[in-house]
Amino acid sequence: MDPECRERRPADFGLRYDWREGSLPPPYHYEYTICVSPEGDGTIVFRPDYPEHGVPAWDEHFRVSGPVLDKLHKMMLERRVTAGVWGTAPDSAHVGGALEWLEVVACGERHVVPSDLLHPEAMEPVYAYIRALVSEAIWARLRARHEAFQAAYGQG
Repeated sequence: MDPECRERRPADFGLRYDWREGSLPPPYHYEYTICVSPEGDGTIVFRPDYPEHGVPAWDEHFRVSGPVLDKLHKMMLERRVTAGVWGTAPDSAHVGGALEWLEVVACGERHVVPSDLLHPEAMEPVYAYIRALVSEAIWARLRARHEAFQAAYGQG
């Protein structure tokens, strides 16, 4: 990686964070994706069930300031996200559990943090910070829509 990319957040710094609930029957499964562009434009896309025909995808938009992106970039550097060296767990380690993974673009390179990390706790501060980019008001709207979706499931 370019040494300058280690000093400050690169102009192309962006991310995509995916979270999937474990294997649960409908309508209890849900999933979401949070994307942030280099300009600080953020989007969360929430799916209240397994993605298939007829399942809605609700998207909400938000802004992320430069200093917040700078802090996120620093956190990722500290956890060596762009180093690409990840120990992965055996195949059976995540059976039935929730999954999360991250794709980051920085200095023209794409880096992926896989969902099957041997030590997932190493990334939890970064993932918590990314989830916190979405305001509590947006999360509340999405939770309310999800609860309404669950309540209406099978009635249509």
